[in-house]
Amino acid sequence: MVLGVLFIPVLQSKFKFFTERPLNGDAALVAEDPYISVERWWDGVYQQEQEAYLNENTGFRSDFIRFYNQWNFSLYNKARAKSVVVGMDGYLFEENYIKAYNGDDYLGEDKIAKLISKLATIRDSIKKDGVEVVVLLAPGKASFYPEFIPTHLQSNRSRPTNIEAFKKQLQVNGIHTLDAHTWFLEMKSTVHKEHKLYSKTGIHWSKYGEYVVGDSLIRFLSNVTGKALPYFKLNGVYKTNFLKAGDDDIYKGLNILGRLDDFEMSYPKFSIVADNRTPVKTLTIADSYYWGLFDSQMSHKIFNDGEFWFYFENRYPNFFVDPAAAKVKDANLKNEILKNEVVLIICTDANLPKFGFGFIERFFEELTEKTGK
Repeated sequence: MVLGVLFIPVLQSKFKFFTERPLNGDAALVAEDPYISVERWWDGVYQQEQEAYLNENTGFRSDFIRFYNQWNFSLYNKARAKSVVVGMDGYLFEENYIKAYNGDDYLGEDKIAKLISKLATIRDSIKKDGVEVVVLLAPGKASFYPEFIPTHLQSNRSRPTNIEAFKKQLQVNGIHTLDAHTWFLEMKSTVHKEHKLYSKTGIHWSKYGEYVVGDSLIRFLSNVTGKALPYFKLNGVYKTNFLKAGDDDIYKGLNILGRLDDFEMSYPKFSIVADNRTPVKTLTIADSYYWGLFDSQMSHKIFNDGEFWFYFENRYPNFFVDPAAAKVKDANLKNEILKNEVVLIICTDANLPKFGFGFIERFFEELTEKTGK
């Protein structure tokens, strides 16, 4: 009987008697069934690849992993997902957001000042060709919910933080900046009470928070460019306890068996209205905080088919391509920049140590090489 039970996963992996729910996130399967040859056998390559494949394709593997993760979560309040921190009252965080709030990742005033000075040089150079530089400082979950950070990770806040230094240097250098980081904190005692700007089990701003930022970004860019852009028309808001569209993205990455309590979340229904208004060609260089707006067709209908450069690595046209059709490293940077009217940089506080994601350093180097300065 024991041997029979032990063989059940083997039989499931071979015959697939039951449909298994796949894992989410980095736990997704990556190994492929290898091909065998005499050379690969004697080199040991086949055995290594076969071992990895069998490990990932054992019957009921995903269920075993979920049970193990649930065991750790329920008994020890510990997440088995990479970098996930379980906070108080069921609030989930990622480590880098807590580090950003505590100032553990602080770059230093001088380094930040030099980086933004380079960005100002870029701004001055491309402005001559009619291209504006705009920065959107996105909030971070730990800075929005510091009271729910685990006690052992809470800071006395005596150390400087990147977000404050970046705000200062962007203002000093006259960079067009939409500060959603400060704005979200201001809305915590007002808008957030009715329409949650962050969920408990997600890491990005909520879909409602994303909507209000998108609406404000359109108005901001209209002021910067002097053009009336297409806009978001709100057709209604509905609420539900069944979280949608990434509002529970950390929870999904936990790969556990049970559900977690969360807020009743608000979901705006909106359309993009043109009304003979003029889209502004905008290149967006951003982290994952832009994905929702990108999916709402902002790049297509409002940014005039401007590209989205995700982490300054993958180039996406006005729709998602998997994998990305092109890499930024292969682009003629200046030619691509000058095709646009706006270069928009979006960065959450946790990614400020990588602000610009390499764009500023690379383009500044190209500019200085050309001028010889």
